[in-house]
Amino acid sequence: MQNFRSEIIKYLCWVLAVMFSPSYAQDCLPLGVFFNNQSEIDNFSGCTIIAGNVSFISGNSGITNIDGLSQVEIIEGDLNFSGMTDLLNIDGLSNLKTIGGNLSIEAVPNIQNLNGLSSLKTIGGDLQLLGVFDELDLLEDISGLSNLLSIGENIDVNNFEKLESLNGLQNAVTVSNGTLDLFNNSILNDISALSNYDNIVEIFVQQNPMLSNCALQTFCERGSTLTHTIQNNAIGCNSFQEIASQCVTLKTHDYLEITQNSVFYPNPVIGNFISIELDSKKASIYDFEGRVVIDEIKISDNRIDLSLINTGVYFIKFEGVNNIYKLIRR
Repeated sequence: MQNFRSEIIKYLCWVLAVMFSPSYAQDCLPLGVFFNNQSEIDNFSGCTIIAGNVSFISGNSGITNIDGLSQVEIIEGDLNFSGMTDLLNIDGLSNLKTIGGNLSIEAVPNIQNLNGLSSLKTIGGDLQLLGVFDELDLLEDISGLSNLLSIGENIDVNNFEKLESLNGLQNAVTVSNGTLDLFNNSILNDISALSNYDNIVEIFVQQNPMLSNCALQTFCERGSTLTHTIQNNAIGCNSFQEIASQCVTLKTHDYLEITQNSVFYPNPVIGNFISIELDSKKASIYDFEGRVVIDEIKISDNRIDLSLINTGVYFIKFEGVNNIYKLIRR
């Protein structure tokens, strides 16, 4: 009888151990969860992994914080914040590492930063940061995303009045061919954090009146392959032609400004000829989208005849020389 009791106790201990292990009790809610009020969030417990989507009621719901979700580490579906006018911060997500679907923060006007997402490393779908058109939104800092390493598809940053830069996205890359949409951000002036996003195939940059420098590597090197609408920003970022004037090279990672080491003159070119200070026999000229304008033109008497090309910004590659140089024709 004593042996039997001992075996029962061992069995019960094993059951309890299994029930409270991460693989048993903490992976839950395959259909997701929809929070209607602050009390439901405060009383939430038991899950470190939520198998479905996580959403919240919109409007004046009285939800001011999401601290009750502090144990959640993985959301396998989408994480959606929409119209939460009372929410003051998202610090309760400080342990969240993975979102399998989209992260959407839309019309949540009173959060000032994304510091609550400091542990987030992966977004499987889109990153959508969406303010409300013509309404004040207090978001001014997204550096809380600095540990983010991967965004599955699209990036949307629209309708913010206090957001100056995209610092926080500099360590991530996009996995699939996606879209970049920057629209109506009143004081946005720095998008250099997007320099690593080589998989973007569509770019929409519009109505950002303080944004004057859009010369990202992916813009400069892949202009002809990108679907794009670039307009109504500050001078320098109103078209691909304006962006090209800030790009220092094409199709190479060996950047070189002509002001640092000119190998031909004059530049800008006013007449029809440039003089070359290189021991090279041929050169090729490309437009700002990387298309060949003149292929393997001969260099005669250390000069090149440019009478066949129109005014604009071009790039010239000399035979036997690795660097590509910017050329301005006036």
